[in-house]
Amino acid sequence: MQVKTTVRRQIILAAGSDLLSTFSAQAFNFAVGLYLLALTGSAFSFGLILLIGPCVTLVLAPLVGKLVDAYKHQHLLVISQLFSCGGLVAFLLLLFLLPQQRFVWIILAVILLRALALLTTTAYQTSVVYLVPVTQQQRLNSLEQAANSLATIVAPIIAAAAYTSWGFIWLVYVEIFGELLNLLAFTQLDFNFAGRQQVPKKLAQQRLRQTFNYLWRIPALRLLLLFGLQVNFFISVLNVGLPYVLLRQLHFTNSMYAFTDSMLGIGMVVAGLSLAKRTLRWPLKIIVIGIFIFGGLLFILALVMWLPAYQLLFVCMVNFGLGFCLLIINTLEQTFMQQTVPRQQQGHVFALFSAVVQIMIPLGALFYGYCYDHYSAVWLFAGTGASILLVSGLLWHYYQTVTCQ
Repeated sequence: MQVKTTVRRQIILAAGSDLLSTFSAQAFNFAVGLYLLALTGSAFSFGLILLIGPCVTLVLAPLVGKLVDAYKHQHLLVISQLFSCGGLVAFLLLLFLLPQQRFVWIILAVILLRALALLTTTAYQTSVVYLVPVTQQQRLNSLEQAANSLATIVAPIIAAAAYTSWGFIWLVYVEIFGELLNLLAFTQLDFNFAGRQQVPKKLAQQRLRQTFNYLWRIPALRLLLLFGLQVNFFISVLNVGLPYVLLRQLHFTNSMYAFTDSMLGIGMVVAGLSLAKRTLRWPLKIIVIGIFIFGGLLFILALVMWLPAYQLLFVCMVNFGLGFCLLIINTLEQTFMQQTVPRQQQGHVFALFSAVVQIMIPLGALFYGYCYDHYSAVWLFAGTGASILLVSGLLWHYYQTVTCQ
């Protein structure tokens, strides 16, 4: 009984802190975009903010992995939150004292926060195996994903209203408050409940190539890496083109577009709550099925372009399905890696995995940005769906061939 109570407390603390911290971070990021757009009047500055995340992850992944495997996770998480709060306070002071350099301070603040967010995310992901028993890891991951999705839905709406009413500075205060709440949660969680982290007395010098070779040597991890690369690349067909298609070609109103966009998050929330109630067997097979459904939904989206009516209904259904599939894929992938990768190597492996798959986000954005200027959205949706089905089928066949040898 005591164990169940502690597990419930651990899950509530972890998922609750995720909800609040994600909400504050999403609200801050949304406000930064609006502030930069108003400050510069250029879409380039907004695009620059989107590129910072993948670039920071790629550059700092080896260092972050080394830190996470060498030091106590709870200590790293607390230090990261303290630096985040200190950096935001310094950012506020610089905005007040040297307002003429606001663009520079914003870019530096975003770089610092993304770097610390990478450290926090990696350290926390590798801590899940110590927070709850192995039978509860999928439940914790799914509830956290649902909390993140809920925060992603609500944060832009509230941030837009707050930005209009009170201005950018108040959303910086919200971000500081969110970091402080996260800091409080990290001090209250028991990081030794499901096992004690063994910190090496002498840090092994694991190079980037060695970590990549480890990822590539194990067929299941190699499959997940290749799946992550293709999903992050192909999802740009939606991130880049869907707003343009719905608003300009299908002539949706802003409120209609916002409603369809919210269905993506609602699908994620429903999937997260569903996964929290049951433990799924054969996670790799379910991930493959989810990716196949993802490709099929893109085919349906292509057909919606030709429908004379009910387009809003079908787009909402497709977005709900996409959100549902993506959360299941992400949750099962994360849980599988936490249970497969040795605990003392998870920092290196998780940081490198995140860096490699995030490279595909800007590449996909550039590729589809070019394609939408030259080709019809119908053929891009259909072609991307077909590519996902073909590539995923080949990867799964290759994996089965390798593991059966």
